[in-house]
Amino acid sequence: MDINFIITNYNREDYWPYMKQILNSYEHIIPHVVYCYSGLNDEVCDFRCTNRGHIEGDTDLMIGGYNHLKNNNVKRWIKLSIDSWLLDEQKIIDIFNIMENEDMVYAGNKWTGEPWWSTDIFFARENDFEFMKKFCEGALHYIENIDYSIEGWIRNLAVSNGKYYIIPDREPIQGNFGNRFYVDSLSWTMKHDLRENIETANRYIDILMEKNPDLKMTKLI
Repeated sequence: MDINFIITNYNREDYWPYMKQILNSYEHIIPHVVYCYSGLNDEVCDFRCTNRGHIEGDTDLMIGGYNHLKNNNVKRWIKLSIDSWLLDEQKIIDIFNIMENEDMVYAGNKWTGEPWWSTDIFFARENDFEFMKKFCEGALHYIENIDYSIEGWIRNLAVSNGKYYIIPDREPIQGNFGNRFYVDSLSWTMKHDLRENIETANRYIDILMEKNPDLKMTKLI
């Protein structure tokens, strides 16, 4: 399964080697990765821009990542913040299979309720609706002129298509609560502390390897 991965990073440069290790561990997914960076360090990356703030900055990175990969004919997309690690490859495949069976264009979760849907982690699938193209073409206009929320734009776009998947395992965020920093049933970890993220990831890897001894994953160090 070919998947485009847009990875965005502002100031967590030390996460990148671990995310690369995870992406390279996939056995059935071929990751086409664009690493997008807006920080101050001399980071080796695929797309770079200046940081214009939290909302504009992440939006600029997503648009840059999309433009970098848009002509490679891959129709599946995952956007990840640098600290958002998806360890269970099969869960990714399962989500895209659900999307393809129902011709869905977006999979994610409600961020803080109905008006805002997640952009820290989301799955997109291209069809005649051209979800990712429309997302990137309209994002800056929406946050600058309509509602200062990229989460509002992605929600409105998915709803306008009418075919989307709210991943049930990840509950809506309530402040800093809810399944924001890890989702056990999905083997997702997105902690803002690197050491905690590594420890959570290694715990997940143990569980995954117990289920499948042939899995070729190694612990993060």
